[in-house]
Amino acid sequence: AEIMDMSFAVQALALEWLAKHRDGLEKKVCNVPDEIDDQIETWQDKMSDKVDYYTNKFTQLEMLIQQMNSQSSTLSGLMGGY
Repeated sequence: AEIMDMSFAVQALALEWLAKHRDGLEKKVCNVPDEIDDQIETWQDKMSDKVDYYTNKFTQLEMLIQQMNSQSSTLSGLMGGY
């Protein structure tokens, strides 16, 4: 899915670039400008950082839930199972 998302991003940005520069272009196949590739690479880096951030937060929450469950079991045992 990520590859398709980036492919759509390249297409959308390339179309925007073509619309802005259409008067100065020759009628031939053009490569995607480097500025578009750079912009997408920046977006990918930001998204990767966000995925890492939320994965870390999720892991922390899972550990806290395990601790709470353990404490709950201990307290329940101390109170005679009530």
